[in-house]
Amino acid sequence: MYLFYTNEYRRGRKHSRELLAKSITMLNEQLANAESTADSSSPEDNSEICLSKELYCMSQEELLIYIEKNIEENQNGKPCIAGVPDYSISHSENTWAIAFADVPCGLDIQYNRAVKLMRIAERFYAEEELLYVKRLNARKEDEFFRIWARHEAVIKAAGGTVFDEVSSTLNDEVVYCGCIWRLYDVDFGCRGNEPVPKAAVAVRGDSALRNVNDVNLIRL
Repeated sequence: MYLFYTNEYRRGRKHSRELLAKSITMLNEQLANAESTADSSSPEDNSEICLSKELYCMSQEELLIYIEKNIEENQNGKPCIAGVPDYSISHSENTWAIAFADVPCGLDIQYNRAVKLMRIAERFYAEEELLYVKRLNARKEDEFFRIWARHEAVIKAAGGTVFDEVSSTLNDEVVYCGCIWRLYDVDFGCRGNEPVPKAAVAVRGDSALRNVNDVNLIRL
């Protein structure tokens, strides 16, 4: 998995599309570099992620035009682009991020903010999650948003909605929409006094991704 992010998101569709085009360009560079340094004697491909050859030589301006013409929704309502591996975008506050994976994936980012935690938890969380949050004191807010990010990641991976029932995401494997999904918390490693978001990725169980340390985290 490749995960690109920035803490300088200006918000809005235009900037999001620009960051999407930049991420595809950087993904191409990362894949080319990985291919050139790969051990040809090893049959394993850790990423199994590939871009259409049509996109290899496009400038970011050309990619923007291509994206506008080719972005659509798949049968589950997830955005997809011909020739681009499965991806998931999330943004919160000034942070924007995108994950590319070899199988359907979901990404979600959540910053702590003032909401009615327990009212939301009682409506959307599985019983195990609700009891877990209720027992907490000092870390209640942090854990609430960590769980919420994991919920959203699974739902986005499958193309579901927030109103769907999801089994407890306190576990690292979740069954949802007839598939097994693996969950990983992601540390964006923010600098200095930057607030740290809660972030999670979900991948279908047959993904080559087996450890969060295998996520290639790259700042745009």
